[in-house]
Amino acid sequence: MIIENIAVKARYLGLTAHTHRILTGAAQFKFGKHHGLVYIQLAKFPQNYLVILINAQEQNFKYALITLKENDPGMGVFTVMDFAWVDAEKLKGVQNHSPQVPGFENTPCGVGHAPGLLNSGHTPDPFDIDIGFLRDVHSYCRSVSLTQDRFNMF
Repeated sequence: MIIENIAVKARYLGLTAHTHRILTGAAQFKFGKHHGLVYIQLAKFPQNYLVILINAQEQNFKYALITLKENDPGMGVFTVMDFAWVDAEKLKGVQNHSPQVPGFENTPCGVGHAPGLLNSGHTPDPFDIDIGFLRDVHSYCRSVSLTQDRFNMF
């Protein structure tokens, strides 16, 4: 349910999200133990994905930027060509100057809450990613991909 909620938010932003990808070899073990993950394709970089996974050990999210290559076109089996963890916690401290999404309060910690929840004495859900934060992490990964793409041109 948590992963599907993230995929829905990604689609709301106009992004392509997949909850399943078939990876060859030991690539699937790079993510470690997790309770589910979602692959969000980077706009203008169709081979690159932001991967958000539920970390089983720490009970939080982990983020990775990966590059996939389809082994046989149309078969849906991929090889991980590049893999890097993304320290999204650093992005949470960046001031968000983007417009607020109706129905959500944007908070500095990047967690979305229903209006009034922060004042109600309830503990925020650590597995509810704010849609603005999702957009910011996606944008950061795109900028990293653009930098890598330009570097590989030379």
